[in-house]
Amino acid sequence: MAGRIVPVHPDTDAWLVSGNLTTYPPGDGPQLAQLAVQTLTAHPQLLRRDLGSDVGIQGQTVGD
Repeated sequence: MAGRIVPVHPDTDAWLVSGNLTTYPPGDGPQLAQLAVQTLTAHPQLLRRDLGSDVGIQGQTVGD
């Protein structure tokens, strides 16, 4: 599953699942993990940024 989690409030440990959720077949797990590592290694600022729905990493699709 792919989705977005956001902190409810900075003073708590509560988190909220937000946005559109996407599911993938279990067999796609290794490729998704590899894409995540590559993307976050190249763009570590993405770990701490709310990108919204209008920003993405181009050219990476599952199943190619």
